[in-house]
Formats: sequence, structure tokens, C-alpha cells
Amino acid sequence: MMIKEFLNNMIETRTFYSEYLGDERNIYIYLPAGYGEDPDKTYPVLYMQDGQNIFSHYGENATKIKWNLDKGADKLIKKGFIEEIIIVGIANSEWRDDEYTPTEDEQEGSGGYADMYLKFLIEEVKGYIDGHFAVRPFREDTAIGGSSLGGLLALYAAIVYPQYFGKVAAISPSIWWDDNIILDMAEEWDVEAGEMQIWLDMGLYEIDEEEMEAGEPHPFEGSRDLCEILTDKGFVTGQNFHYYEDYWGSHDEISWGRRMKKVLMFLFGQ
Repeated sequence: MMIKEFLNNMIETRTFYSEYLGDERNIYIYLPAGYGEDPDKTYPVLYMQDGQNIFSHYGENATKIKWNLDKGADKLIKKGFIEEIIIVGIANSEWRDDEYTPTEDEQEGSGGYADMYLKFLIEEVKGYIDGHFAVRPFREDTAIGGSSLGGLLALYAAIVYPQYFGKVAAISPSIWWDDNIILDMAEEWDVEAGEMQIWLDMGLYEIDEEEMEAGEPHPFEGSRDLCEILTDKGFVTGQNFHYYEDYWGSHDEISWGRRMKKVLMFLFGQ
């Protein structure tokens, strides 16, 4: 795995050549302001998809609207609302639909390479972070998150690779993918609910008027179904599970970035 290194304020950038994916990927690493001051201190890690969009500086091929997750984390840490964390943003590619989805969706004509992508994330990216930064590499200190298809990927990772991920941020997840296949997977999930922490959310305006008039189901239907499945599995709202409906939320970077403070406080609050 070849690695190029860059530095932009508090965001470090690495360019990986991935053996699993067969191409280069940028990862953007947020380090808290106090990182390195205490040589004995270790940190939990949040791995986020679509990583070029989540920090205040512009990653390669980023959207114009940024989540400003680094600034949000800084404020919460300084106020003592969350513990100091490392956030790793993994850039997407033209193969995003394939890599973030566990199965092929015939209507979309793509999908099904999530396992390959997660091997890249776990063995190459996480392996590098564990070996080069002062992290707590254990599952209970490792979170995976993303929005839209990235949120779907985070849910899938928790179900299939729970030995690596003990915290999940499923932000506006694309539950609809492949006829709601993630709901079937969740139904079959043999999970120790007390060993997992899940944030799940959805926005009211994630569907437009034309789609509603055409009879398309509102995303709330899928997220509420998943909420019911998880509570039946033993997840307890307010303890290891939080479901949030954003009545101002759309399916966009502004809405996702605005909600991230709540996400961080739930997963890493102290």
C-alpha cells in the first residue's frame, strides 16, 4: 500500500493505493487540538464515508457545501461535551453506488461490493490508523458512519462486522436499496444489543412533492420500521440507541452537517 502524506491545518491527508479496490483513495484525518500532548493518551475513532465533504477544508472532488465536522468537534471537545476523538474521512469514488451497498439492486443496475470496500476500510485504512496514531483500536471505541448510501453501509458493517465496529452513525440511510434488503438483514441479526450503540435519523423533506404524488413511500416508513426492529432486538432508546426525525431536514450536506453535533454527543458524549 503506497501512501502520500499532506497536511492542511488540523486535517492530515493520506493517499492510499488500495490492493482491494485497485486504485488510489484519499483519506482525511482530523486530530483534536490536544493530540500528542500526553504520550499515554489514546483516542476513539470515527470512520466516515464521503470523506471529502465532511471537513471545513475542501477535499478533492468535494461538494461546495461542507459539513464542517472538524469545527463542530472542536467546539464540543472544548466545552467538554464529548471526549477527544479522531475522525477519519474516506473519500468516495465513481464506484460509490457499488462500494457502499451490500447487494445488487436490479432497478439501479449497480451495487454489491460493500464487503470488498469494508475489507479496504478495515484491513488497510483502519490497519494504518491503528499502527500510526494513538488510538484505542477496540470495537467499543470504533465507530463507522455515513449518510445516504454511506448510512446504509454503516448499518451493514455493524451487522456483518460487529467485531470491528461498536458504534454506528446511520444518517439518512438509503434503507430503500434493493427492496429494503437492510431490513431483512436486521431482522436476521443475532446481536448483543448491549454491546452496540446506534444513531439513526431521517429528514422530513427527503422526498419531494412529485415523488409523494406518485405514491413513493416516505423514507420515514423505512427508518421507523428499522427502529421497531432494533428495539425488538433489545436496543434501548436513550441508552444505546437514538432515533431522530429531523423535521427541517432534507437529503443534503447542510442537513447532515447540522445534525452531526447531536450524533457526536450521543456516540462520544461524556
